[in-house]
Amino acid sequence: MTAEPLLKWHRDTYADTIIAAIRETIAEGQIPVTVASFRNLHDFVDANDYLIEAEVPYGPELGEGHEYDWIIAVSDEVDRRIKAGALWPDGKIPDTGTCCYCQTSQPMADLESFNRAGNLACRDTGNCSARMNRAERTQAAYRIGSVHALAGKPALDVEGDDSAALMTELGETGPTTDANIDDRIAMADAYLDGWHDAAKAAS
Repeated sequence: MTAEPLLKWHRDTYADTIIAAIRETIAEGQIPVTVASFRNLHDFVDANDYLIEAEVPYGPELGEGHEYDWIIAVSDEVDRRIKAGALWPDGKIPDTGTCCYCQTSQPMADLESFNRAGNLACRDTGNCSARMNRAERTQAAYRIGSVHALAGKPALDVEGDDSAALMTELGETGPTTDANIDDRIAMADAYLDGWHDAAKAAS
């Protein structure tokens, strides 16, 4: 086997191992089957761990300027396979899906998975006003936390009795569902970050 086919064989072998590992993680419920790319994996796990566990070579022993050639080649191949449907049970990605923010049907290429329930959202947040509003609410949660800390108020119990009050103030008046739970957790975390940052700055 000559050099180029040998390199491709090794790349594909590493990719086979990683795709199998990702499928196992999907079966465990840590990643949704709707994950759209290698980059999208990072929203749920540290995708670099797959490369490490597959023992993809990297480092100075590969030569100056080539330290990450294998990492790039293998992750690109895994990305290609994910986009081609390798994670779906029948190996075929549906043609369209629905953004759970704006509720519009979109080509799957324009969507990405954002929670473990497998809900989809528009990939381009700038063109999805509903998703952009959620991002604005997360920023607002940070500002509310800052205001509370600077006013000398204790932090809200966002994991308990005060959770509903914070969500209401942010305009989140409906029930918590699989589709919005990750957003609401992000808002609660942003509130606490704002409170702690302002309290630290004021001390």
